[in-house]
Amino acid sequence: MSTEPPEESGTELFRGHRTAQELEDGLRHALRGVELTEYDALVIRWIVRVLDLWTVRALLSLLHRLRRVARGAA
Repeated sequence: MSTEPPEESGTELFRGHRTAQELEDGLRHALRGVELTEYDALVIRWIVRVLDLWTVRALLSLLHRLRRVARGAA
């Protein structure tokens, strides 16, 4: 599995996240204000431990950009 992002992805990759816990915290931060169930928390833990780092970082980027759109700041 490649450790490099896809070519010309244009994705903000949030390079500061290094550990699974930091990524989990980042996802929870991106989802702040969203009511999470126990199952949601389980899926978040699974995401950061199973998916590769670039995929999780891309997901974080998508969530943060979605928040900006929701605020009308797109």
